[in-house]
Amino acid sequence: SPINPVNDVYGTMLDAADLFRWSLTQLELSNVAQKETPICQQKITLAWGKDKIQLVPESDIYAIVPKEIKEADIKIETEIPESIEAPVEAGDVIGEATVYYTGKHAKGKQKLATVNLVSGETVERSGILYAWSVTKSILFSQWFMIVILAIIVLLITYVVVNIIIKKHNKRKRRVRRYRNF
Repeated sequence: SPINPVNDVYGTMLDAADLFRWSLTQLELSNVAQKETPICQQKITLAWGKDKIQLVPESDIYAIVPKEIKEADIKIETEIPESIEAPVEAGDVIGEATVYYTGKHAKGKQKLATVNLVSGETVERSGILYAWSVTKSILFSQWFMIVILAIIVLLITYVVVNIIIKKHNKRKRRVRRYRNF
């Protein structure tokens, strides 16, 4: 039974038509993460009266997903620093988020998109907290501890030498006083 090229092409066209029909009826372009919707919040330091900052996607994320998608089918993994130092301006890039589809049609995690995470708000740096942070970093630095330890050792040495010299001078005076009698 030789292969009939006309039937083969026709069968391929039917398969392509079925695939297009399926994709048009089962899939849709969906907004899986919106620009103004916070993805996560992260610890912020050196800000007065604020300890967390909201992080939002830099732009809306659209992906082609099944029509019956549920919110639980979308997973977002973030890659951000453990803490952020103020000042931060709204729109500053802080990290990155990767959006995955994990629904019943996916085998494991299917990567949909990656987007920058930006600060959703402006946070000013507190001068007092910044000064304290710098002071603390200096006070607990290794070199500062070495210098303080050296000063303490020198002071102890000075005091001990003074005590020894005073005792020695006191003995000399006693000896001179007894010689004069």
